[in-house]
Formats: sequence, C-alpha cells, structure tokens
Amino acid sequence: MDSAQFRRRQKTLRDEAVRCIADLDVAIDGLIRELQGLKRANRTKTRRLARGDGASEVTRALRVGTRHANLNAALVRVQQSRHRAQRALFLMAEHEGESLAEVARTWGISRQLVSRMVGESPRRPARRR
Repeated sequence: MDSAQFRRRQKTLRDEAVRCIADLDVAIDGLIRELQGLKRANRTKTRRLARGDGASEVTRALRVGTRHANLNAALVRVQQSRHRAQRALFLMAEHEGESLAEVARTWGISRQLVSRMVGESPRRPARRR
C-alpha cells in the first residue's frame, strides 16, 4: 500500500471511529434518560407503597413492564454502540501498526477477543456464546 492509499484508509478508519463514538454518546444519553425516568418512578413507587397502595396497583400505574423493556433496549443500544466504537478503534490502531496483542494489552482484554472483533463484519457484532 502506498502512502496515499495508507492516508485514505487511515482517514476512512478515523471517520468511522468518530462516527461510532458519536453514536455511543447518543446511546448513553438515551440510557441516562431511561435511568432518570426509572429513578423518578422508584421514588413514586416508594411513596405509594409507604402510604399503603398494593404492589400490583403501583406496578400497573407506573407501567413497570414498559419501563423495564425500555431500559433493557437502551442498555442493548449502549452495548452495541460500545462494541462498534471499540472495533473501530481496534481497526484504526491495527492500521497504524499496533499488533493485536498491543491493542489487547492497552484495553485490558484478550488478544483473541481483539482478533475476533477485528475480523467480524462491521455492522454485526459477534454473538456471545
């Protein structure tokens, strides 16, 4: 690869890393909103239970099932976004000449995990077993 190709590839990888990190920030903001809503709901739940309301009544009134599903979805979005951001940074470091072992040491994870993440398709994180 000549120096012009190297720089083009480096720019592509950098742009992808920046985009992935921005996506991760958006996912984290969504998770924070869900957690803040959960905190407010828990305060309300505590007050209502303390005044004698029944558990089922409080659970239904506060839509606990919906809140639970929304929180889980926000957690999954953060996890997936974090995975894509890590992968983008791994690819960038590898392109800059760092070995996968060096990347793994820097991140405090196994070389095998870094190798698997670098080798997977860009939009589809590997399924955990």
